[in-house]
Amino acid sequence: MKMTKSIIKGVFVFLLTLTCVTNAQEINRILYGDPKFMKLSENKIIYSFKEGLENGTWIAYYDTALIDSAILTTVIDGKIIGPYKRWDKTYKYVAESGNLVDGMRDGLFYFRLLNDDGKIYLNIEKWDMDKFVEYIQQEW
Repeated sequence: MKMTKSIIKGVFVFLLTLTCVTNAQEINRILYGDPKFMKLSENKIIYSFKEGLENGTWIAYYDTALIDSAILTTVIDGKIIGPYKRWDKTYKYVAESGNLVDGMRDGLFYFRLLNDDGKIYLNIEKWDMDKFVEYIQQEW
């Protein structure tokens, strides 16, 4: 029953985000790591969008030509909401993807890691409003 409720909630948030993205007046394109719009994570490696940004679709790019996407998300009422994707800097794969509700991880999150042997490893984690619940799959 919980999984069904989670799936329904995820579909609702996705549709809400799709509607908001479609109706968003602006797509905000920025350079990955721009301190005006992004903050460095605690591990000092990965950037994420700051809270309180203007409504709309936000895309951070690795290159100054704004071609190679780094992160794609949507902001509504200053909160990051809906589908979230972060690409690896080599742009060979999606490094992290999942759903955010008011800036919090909710539902399944997929984390991919490209190892030195060229294989992509996958961890799948279940989250409930930014609280880690369990590993669904753990390869590293």
